[in-house]
Amino acid sequence: MFQSTTSAARAASTTPPLPARAAVETVRIGSAGLSASYYAMLGLTVHPLAAVGLGLIAGAADYIKSNALGAVIDGPGIMRRLIALPLFFVLFIASMIAVDGVLLKLRDALVSGPANVITGHDRASADHKAAADELARLGAVRTPDAISADMDAAPVSRAVFRRTSNCTDITKDASFDACKPILDLRQEMASAIRKRELEAARDKAAKRLDELGPRPSSADPQAEAVAHAAGVSVSTAAWVLIAIVGFAIELCACFGLYVLGHRPAHRPANENRPAAGGDRPAGMSDAELATIRAKFLAPDDQPEGPKPGRSAPLPANVVPLADAKARTLRKIRAELAAGRTFPSQAELCRAVGVARSTMSDWLAAWEAAGELPRRQIIGRCKRIASA
Repeated sequence: MFQSTTSAARAASTTPPLPARAAVETVRIGSAGLSASYYAMLGLTVHPLAAVGLGLIAGAADYIKSNALGAVIDGPGIMRRLIALPLFFVLFIASMIAVDGVLLKLRDALVSGPANVITGHDRASADHKAAADELARLGAVRTPDAISADMDAAPVSRAVFRRTSNCTDITKDASFDACKPILDLRQEMASAIRKRELEAARDKAAKRLDELGPRPSSADPQAEAVAHAAGVSVSTAAWVLIAIVGFAIELCACFGLYVLGHRPAHRPANENRPAAGGDRPAGMSDAELATIRAKFLAPDDQPEGPKPGRSAPLPANVVPLADAKARTLRKIRAELAAGRTFPSQAELCRAVGVARSTMSDWLAAWEAAGELPRRQIIGRCKRIASA
């Protein structure tokens, strides 16, 4: 059951799951689409063909920026990396500009409607309040028709009326006294006319408020909350939020596949792996190490039945930890029965393919249960030897 890991299996273990790869690929395509649309809009100001060309170039360049990043990180040759590094930064910045530009346009389109409603609502409310306040100051005023009737019946002689240009030129006291009744009526008439204008303005503002409906609390609640907390303008807060979203999109598009496909620093506890030269105990030859490795990589002689609850077989290079523990105990006991001595715990860990803490726990449990003899100090290492 212990088998060495093949190159294909190692490559498959570093391949991200299909849903994760699909999600990252969707972000890459979306980022490329945003870049293409942004630069196509710029090209449209010149010529439709320029829009098509710029859009295609920008979309393709945006899509390959993660490949440029891969060349920077893992590419062979220092010159290739030096060329790929500025290329990646240029593509990253150009993509950020495009994504943020499109997001800003989308944000303006989304908030323009509520912003217009808020502006219209505030203007209509102010007009309604101003008309109502002035009407309250005017108080009770008669209708223009009633005042006009009194003006027609005003006791002003025709001679005085003609002499004072219809009571508008009252330079003498006698003329003023004679025209005062009609002057008072004219002042009242002006108030009545003003009242009629204010009522019309009030009714128009009320109708406008009914058409607008309820006033939105905010055109961009997130930006206003950030602006209030940070003490900046709403437009600045909106730009910062959009820049964060754009940066997150670009990070995912550039680094997503690399992070998902990066080989983890640790390996599975029961993976068989070669020992590093620096980890080999002193005094152990290649032949001794190969003998130990062959013992533990060889198939177990005892057949094993299916394990309960297992719905599908595990990969060929993976051995369940419980099976590895039982198999290791049988191997050690068989070797001890043949009169052979086992190497240090560290080398045993590498041969079996488990962590040192796991092997230490196994050995302690076996020794406590009396299944193995206590380890002995032989040379500079603790070794397992028959009692």
